[in-house]
Amino acid sequence: MKVSFVDQIDDAYSDAEKSGKWVDYQAQRRLSSRINDVLDTAYKSAKNECFEPAIEASFEILRRNIKLISHNDDSCGYLGDILNEAIRLLHDIAEQDMDSDSREFFMGCCRKHLKDKAFTGWGLHIDLYELLVALAHTPAECSQLTKEIEKDKRFSDEWYADDQLKFICKLTEKSEGREAAMQFMMQNLQVEDFRKQAIDIAINAKDLAQAYQLGEEGIIQDEKQHPGRVSTWNAYLLKTAQAEGNTERIFTYARKLYLDHYNVEGDFYAIIKANVPQDQWSEFALQLAEDALHHGKSELFAEICVQENWHQRLMDYVKQVLDIRMLRKYENLLLVHHRQEIIDCYIRYIWHVMEGYRCRSTYQEVCRNLRHIHQLGAGQRVISIADELRVKYPRCPALLEELSRLQITY
Repeated sequence: MKVSFVDQIDDAYSDAEKSGKWVDYQAQRRLSSRINDVLDTAYKSAKNECFEPAIEASFEILRRNIKLISHNDDSCGYLGDILNEAIRLLHDIAEQDMDSDSREFFMGCCRKHLKDKAFTGWGLHIDLYELLVALAHTPAECSQLTKEIEKDKRFSDEWYADDQLKFICKLTEKSEGREAAMQFMMQNLQVEDFRKQAIDIAINAKDLAQAYQLGEEGIIQDEKQHPGRVSTWNAYLLKTAQAEGNTERIFTYARKLYLDHYNVEGDFYAIIKANVPQDQWSEFALQLAEDALHHGKSELFAEICVQENWHQRLMDYVKQVLDIRMLRKYENLLLVHHRQEIIDCYIRYIWHVMEGYRCRSTYQEVCRNLRHIHQLGAGQRVISIADELRVKYPRCPALLEELSRLQITY
């Protein structure tokens, strides 16, 4: 079976490369189909506890595929899918209860390919070390692997620095226990996941002072080098405040997150509203809307206007900034009481775009807006504007051509 896997893989890649250095997408599709058949058989082999042929097949596919993908266009994603499936199979096997010979064989393959230059530049050393961490069982194996990870210069790249520490932490837990791993984690709180775990542990232990401290220190640590993480720590501070039932702090952190959140989800507006006295809410909402504008968050301002039924305030803002996207988004809501103002905004926008760079796409956009205005019930104005455009831009044949296609009556 071992030879069969290798032969099938070699035949598949050799056939794909027969046309020359560049392999077109049809050849890639055929290759993908053949390699998927090999991987399916390898999955079955591993399921039947025949691990080594499946492991060897996966690594051979990775080696051949990296060579191929390095100098071919993979726009259709066939080669990338092969890569991902081969890696997925290795991770699946690493989770199996293997005999010692198969496990040692697997670890030897990982170490061999960590040194393989063909794998350089693909970030696959992370997957290979992740496999080795999963495969390491004894304290001696964990200690040896920790030394290898510490010495690997690829982890000196800031991009991989956190991975290095996460691997060492897992190995520490395997070899020395949970308490030792916790100590290591607390000594390396620059790792985002470590700080998250530390805060969760503090909250669960009701040590809210520690949770607050860890969150605030996270903001100080990351606000310059990793500003996107500030939202993460504000979210954890909000979680801590909710665990404490501290209304003032809940409001403070929810407000920060509402005005500026990155990669964090939650209905922060509802949280704010639930923690402000009802008789004070109108004043708070107005201040929040002004703060949104001050932070350049026009969409948040619009959302508050919608939430609070401030339709006139929203209409006034749209007219002021002439934000056509916002107008289109909230048009149906505003039409009931502001139809004429909406029509006027579209007309202003038409003249605005005609004052800038113009091409056929500009004229097509103008005509789309004219048709829309007509649908809103302003047929006479559309005809007048079209006539004005013909008079003002008589030497723009593309514009005149697009206007001739309007076919609008009133």
